[in-house]
Amino acid sequence: MRKVLHLLFVMTALATLQCRSGNGVEPAPVGYHAPSVPARHPERVSIQQGVWGDVWFLEGNFMPTQPSGTTTAVRREMRIYELTSLADVELVQPPYTDFFSRVHTRLVARTWSDADGFFQLRLSPGTYSLFAVENGSLYANSFGDHGISPVEVKGGAVTPVLFRIDYRARY
Repeated sequence: MRKVLHLLFVMTALATLQCRSGNGVEPAPVGYHAPSVPARHPERVSIQQGVWGDVWFLEGNFMPTQPSGTTTAVRREMRIYELTSLADVELVQPPYTDFFSRVHTRLVARTWSDADGFFQLRLSPGTYSLFAVENGSLYANSFGDHGISPVEVKGGAVTPVLFRIDYRARY
């Protein structure tokens, strides 16, 4: 049964790949009315290399015909792991495709977003997986070609991300 659930999850993730990019900053889906680029706090970035961004909680209807959803900047613990694939995680039961109970790659760092959703973290060059702690589980809803919620950090650069927690949103 566990193999069947894992296969179902992998198939869902692969289908999701067609709609989402793998570079950590997702394009806005058609009809999506919240900003799609984390440009709210660039003046607050004080690191020379790593990752910075915003964490937003989306809830409600974001369908193009009659959008009525809300987008709220939120304070969350953010965890950065070595690049993580679907084979490296355990799903929360029953299988929720964006929630994970365990990640079996190395935890590299953790930080908190502030009340405005802003966070930043110094990191060495490399590609990482970014998760938010949500209701006691790890949450990530972006799947790239090589991993879950991948974020690439290049030498001497700071990578912007928009981390959307959108399990209560409808598109």
